[in-house]
Amino acid sequence: MENSFFKENNVYIYKITNILNSKIYISKCENIVNNSLNYFGSGKLIKRAIQKYGKENFKKEILQECKNRKEINKQEKYWIKFYDSTNLEKGYNLTKGGDGGNTYYVIKLNNPKRYEKICKQQSIKRKEYLSKNPKNNPQFEKKQSKETIEKRVKKIKGQKRTKEFCKQQSLRRIGMKFTEEHCKNIGISKLGNCFNKGKHHTEEAKEKNRLAHLGKKLSEETKKKLSLKKYLTWAKKKNNIKRIKEIELELKNLTNEK
Repeated sequence: MENSFFKENNVYIYKITNILNSKIYISKCENIVNNSLNYFGSGKLIKRAIQKYGKENFKKEILQECKNRKEINKQEKYWIKFYDSTNLEKGYNLTKGGDGGNTYYVIKLNNPKRYEKICKQQSIKRKEYLSKNPKNNPQFEKKQSKETIEKRVKKIKGQKRTKEFCKQQSLRRIGMKFTEEHCKNIGISKLGNCFNKGKHHTEEAKEKNRLAHLGKKLSEETKKKLSLKKYLTWAKKKNNIKRIKEIELELKNLTNEK
């Protein structure tokens, strides 16, 4: 049975356009036009965009008026597909439309596996988009205040990670490869960070460490690598560019021989 609201009033499909980057958002409004001219949608991405760029940088257009729920749901799907607004490079829509506002909540209740799959796909798409357009990231060039950092530290302090969580983190890192530049940056950032200064291992920890390494013999190649890495650390501290290049070349040759 049709809702009486739809019988009495024409509802409509609208398009919101970001004037600065031409990205769009398509949605339906279950209210008459004159009463909802300032309504710009409830989607997560469009809300973030309006917050970032300001409402004055968005314009609203009426695409089509509809007479009932069936028609409005069908036409919402049509216009989202027509403008390809689920493509993160073109628009702010997260779903194909036609199924109400709480799409993810409905999917999560009825089909948890599909919900998980959608979340992963959206996460990958968003990461790819932000890697190409870092300035569109809401956190771009933002620095956390000391108060925020202290709050996070207090919240995390004393918390123990579950075995399941550690396993998930481990699986996520399988196959990850860092570039040479990334590895160098990590090395530079750790120079002079004596986080163990003034700390001492307990006798129990010392014994565990001893037993873990008992009977293990390092190969000549491993010994040479460790030695070279030690010299590399010192060369970086002294800022000896010539020596750094020589050691890095030796390490590269050792890796290639393998």
